[in-house]
Amino acid sequence: MRWVALLVVAAACGHLRFEDVIDATDQSTIDASGCVAPAGDWQLEQVNSGSNTASTIGVTMTSTTAGDLLVVAVQGEAPGIATAVTDDAGTTYTLISGTSSVEATNADELELWYAPAVTAGATTINVTYSTNALAIVAWEFRTPRAAIVDGEGELSNQATTTTPVSPSITTRCAGEIVIAISATFQINAIEPGEFTEDSGANTNGWAHLTDPHAPAGMHVATWTADSDGFCSSAAAFIVE
Repeated sequence: MRWVALLVVAAACGHLRFEDVIDATDQSTIDASGCVAPAGDWQLEQVNSGSNTASTIGVTMTSTTAGDLLVVAVQGEAPGIATAVTDDAGTTYTLISGTSSVEATNADELELWYAPAVTAGATTINVTYSTNALAIVAWEFRTPRAAIVDGEGELSNQATTTTPVSPSITTRCAGEIVIAISATFQINAIEPGEFTEDSGANTNGWAHLTDPHAPAGMHVATWTADSDGFCSSAAAFIVE
């Protein structure tokens, strides 16, 4: 009973607020927005890509580490959808609802899938498509906590331009991982800014927010491209 009394006194003296809760597992503070004090920085472990024109295509990975975040971006022929994303270690991947974008003129479709905790030892990731898959890009991130999808978006059938953009994603917490992808006839480069281009698979854009300490707020990737219509998708993950 003395332990309980001391706990009450400590809470009262420290003016513990209802919205500031102590997580019993890692002793980090969760604020009213649902963000937590950083337990460490996320790290990009690897990013790999593959392209082809087939109902099933794959990408080869260095053996994955258990518990890491895996994000898989898929480009396919529209109208179509990815019916499955799988790997050779039995990881379960989930489509991020709201990231399916289409550019009808070029018959492009984009989607983002993820696994918040990949199984150890995956070396091949495959996507099966209802028409033809065209490209697959896979990112593995080491994260201090299991990833939670914070937001997602898509832009479909966008007007002809030489500067395609990603959907604007407004992150709730500092240090989120953001993936942004775009498909058009020919992407040439990503514009200087807060995103890093990770692949040129099938001459499209595949990028991530570079800074593991990026502040909460709006984030948009912009590419330079040959003049054409485009589609794009993006998603953010709370990991700290």
